[in-house]
Amino acid sequence: MSNIQKQVLGQIKIVNDIRFIETVLGCIRSLATNYNLPNNEINRLTLATEEAIGNVLTWGYKKDEKAFYEVEVNITNMDFNIVIRDTGMPFDFAKMNFDENHLEGMGVHLMYQLVDHVDFVLSSNGREQRLVKHLQKLPSYERSLAVYENKLTDENIIFDFHKIRNEESLAVAQCVYDEYAYTYPYEMVYYPDLFYKACENGEVYSLVATAPNGEVAGHLALTMNVNLPGIAEMGIGVVRQKYRKFHIMKILTEKIIDVAKNVLNLNGMFAQPVAYHSITQHISNKRGLLACGFALAYSNEDLDSHINNSKSRRSFAINMLPFSNEERMYYAHKDVKKLVQSIYKAGCYNRKEGKEISVLESISHSKLSINDILKLAKIFVDVAGNDWETVLKNYILSIKRSKSKVIELYINVNHPSAIHAYDVAKKFNFFATGILPLSDTGDYLTAECLMNEVIDYDALQTIEPYTSILKIVRALDPNE
Repeated sequence: MSNIQKQVLGQIKIVNDIRFIETVLGCIRSLATNYNLPNNEINRLTLATEEAIGNVLTWGYKKDEKAFYEVEVNITNMDFNIVIRDTGMPFDFAKMNFDENHLEGMGVHLMYQLVDHVDFVLSSNGREQRLVKHLQKLPSYERSLAVYENKLTDENIIFDFHKIRNEESLAVAQCVYDEYAYTYPYEMVYYPDLFYKACENGEVYSLVATAPNGEVAGHLALTMNVNLPGIAEMGIGVVRQKYRKFHIMKILTEKIIDVAKNVLNLNGMFAQPVAYHSITQHISNKRGLLACGFALAYSNEDLDSHINNSKSRRSFAINMLPFSNEERMYYAHKDVKKLVQSIYKAGCYNRKEGKEISVLESISHSKLSINDILKLAKIFVDVAGNDWETVLKNYILSIKRSKSKVIELYINVNHPSAIHAYDVAKKFNFFATGILPLSDTGDYLTAECLMNEVIDYDALQTIEPYTSILKIVRALDPNE
């Protein structure tokens, strides 16, 4: 689960007058230059922005109607983003056709060609057009000779385990590259400077094991997600082949658990053991991680074929190691009560069931993020209001344009609107896959919508308690 950190560089609120477009574009050019975007890329970005503003001026307001629209420039990880917001007449620009009979869609067609990603979002708060330009390309790495070296025979090597140092971030990137090439889903690990900065900023806690000669022998990390405060995911685990008989990953795991509990003071730590064999599930059970659901068809084909010589998307289990157990009220749709209650009971979570409410808030509180590497979209909904069906529909339209293959939905079951949220999601073929508990903001019911994907449940290999949870999930899958 990737962590998205946003840094706002500037916001402009400007009147809907064509004469002032160049003022906006000049500001964008200046900011983009400071982030080392090449001139040709800046020109493409400003042209796309001009087309997006043209959409607002042409379709959002009546002729001579005076209003304001807003342009925000921000950085999220390695993306330079332009967001154009307006409260004009509802109009879905994404549905504008472009052909010899529909020239009005030419501007939207251009936007898709000029930048790396385009989103259109309609909600009760107005409309957003989002333009994304990637700041950097993946660095060049060559496969390390360590991959081909024979395993060491010395049984008495003493390794040093410590928090990552700046000069070690390149070696970590190379370790990940040796194991996964460019298919690991947490893309930032390939950029040593950015990765180390993320570690310094508290977005990642990176732990390395080094041999006496200073070589990085292994790595394991906790990654934090701004949408799931209070918990972290254990991942980016890799050990160089020649060091694999020294139980380095076992020691790294013990130490990272101690960090999560006693240094970061988290409520819990979760992991994702694979579901195409049961070895990591056995290890998780021994470590005390509690099964809480599945991430079905999670990995993209590139990652999976690199590891398993397969062209199908693979599935993962999800488990949680809890460090706290405060009492919480939860609200579960009738279809998912069996799943929710079985996970809560098995984990001895201190939870009480609340009653369904009939009065909803008017506006939903939700967020969308898209992982282009995994072709995976995530929607987090803390409050599902009366507009939830419209909001979800518009999210799905944006996700389809990104060619994502799976949508994960996270519903805060500690808010009474959770029942309404799932009821609406069912209309779009979402089905529950588990519970991710212990975030500061709530426990989240996880659900998925498979975009042209079908799960071969009989091919999954699980042990208890994963097998029992999977049986319930399978019964909820509309494809079954």
